[in-house]
Amino acid sequence: VGCEDGSIRFYIYDNIGSHTLEYSRMIPSINARVLSMVYHPSSPTLYIGCSDGSIRSINTSTNSYDLYIIGDKIKNSLTFILSLQVLSDSTIISGDNHGNIQLWDGNSGVLTLNIHQHTADILAIAISNDEKQIFVSGVDSKIICIQSIQSAHNLNDKQWVYASSHRPHSHDVYCLAISSKPFDLLDNIDNSDSKEINSYLNHTLLSGGLDGNLNQFSTKYYSKYRPLRLMSYPPVYLTASTTDGSLLVMKQRRHLDIYHI
Repeated sequence: VGCEDGSIRFYIYDNIGSHTLEYSRMIPSINARVLSMVYHPSSPTLYIGCSDGSIRSINTSTNSYDLYIIGDKIKNSLTFILSLQVLSDSTIISGDNHGNIQLWDGNSGVLTLNIHQHTADILAIAISNDEKQIFVSGVDSKIICIQSIQSAHNLNDKQWVYASSHRPHSHDVYCLAISSKPFDLLDNIDNSDSKEINSYLNHTLLSGGLDGNLNQFSTKYYSKYRPLRLMSYPPVYLTASTTDGSLLVMKQRRHLDIYHI
């Protein structure tokens, strides 16, 4: 838990016995509010984003700070690191209150890429399961996709580029999440694409925000297809039929029409 006083507090949850949450330990204050945090996927390293514009990494085995990065600072303006993610190769993705998306080398602290596609706070970052796409959104309700491509000169070297964007929400987007459930585009493709239908089963990006809408996107074909909006309640059908198809019922405002077929 990252706190307003700048400290990091650790809790242990017993999910087998008593099902209780117990306080474990604390890392002392860093004299700045903790605004975002993320764990490394495979190492005991915690990355935190702070209200002084810095990004710090903590070795949770030794409780020591290993890395200190100063984010993009603008004259006469405060920089807040509002969102963080980290890849398995220790690449850090940060989003700040100026709309900047920045990629950092998590080992050396060197800035490798700065993308400015947003006009306000970055509130959510999600990474595809294969770590080839980064999805970003925030106060301006624009959801962008940053794609990794292989270098033409070195196949082991990848570069990140801005790919595309959607704006399905009317207000701030607070949440982005990747679901492993396949995204079925049966209802969202042209007839000309029907023969390729089996190839359009892939993972799903979900987005939610202040407008109360939940949208889902295809991660693999994010640039090609618009999102689908999920209904917040079960739909009420206007028609129904008997199992043998002999009767059809149509719902009107104050009565039902029954047809014999």
